[in-house]
Amino acid sequence: QDETTTPAGDTGTEADETTETVGDTIEPQDSVVGPDPPEVEDASDTLSVTLGEVTPALDFSPIVPGQNLEIVQGPQGGVHVEVGVRVELEPGLSSVLATLDATSAIEGELVGDMLLADYGLYETPEGYVSWSIPVIFFTDLADPYVGATLDLSITVLLEDGSSGTGTAQVTLIDWY
Repeated sequence: QDETTTPAGDTGTEADETTETVGDTIEPQDSVVGPDPPEVEDASDTLSVTLGEVTPALDFSPIVPGQNLEIVQGPQGGVHVEVGVRVELEPGLSSVLATLDATSAIEGELVGDMLLADYGLYETPEGYVSWSIPVIFFTDLADPYVGATLDLSITVLLEDGSSGTGTAQVTLIDWY
C-alpha cells in the first residue's frame, strides 16, 4: 500500500510544515453493533435446540418421534423436507444471526443436507424460531424415501460461539 503524506493541521499557510504519515499504520477494526456478546467458557452444546414445523406466522410445533413429514417437490426438480428450529435464549435480543448446519440420514447413510450462514432467528413467546429450512436430498427422486425413517440433525452456531444440536426422527410421506 502506498504511503500518503498530508499536512497535519493544514491552515493554508506556508509556515505549517509538520506532516502526518497515513498508510500501513492504520489497522482495520471490526465494527460491532449493539452490546458485546457474552463470554462463553465452553462453546460446545450450550444451547437448547428443538426441531419442528414452522408456519409463515412463526408458529412452532415440535416434531414428535415417528411423526409423518412430507417430502416437498421443489420447483426446480429437487426434493427436500422442511423443518425449523427453536432455540432457548434470553428474551429481548434485538437480532440473532446463526449458522445452521442441517443433515438428514436414513439407516446411518447421509441422504441430504443444508448449510445456511447468517440466518435470522426471530423472538416468539416460546423462544427464538427460524423460518422453515429446506434440507435438500442428494437425489431428485422422492420414491426411494417414502415410508423411510429419517434422522434429522440441525446444529445452531451463534455469533458468540455458543452452539447446540437438535435432532428428530420422522417417517417420510409424499402426497404427489
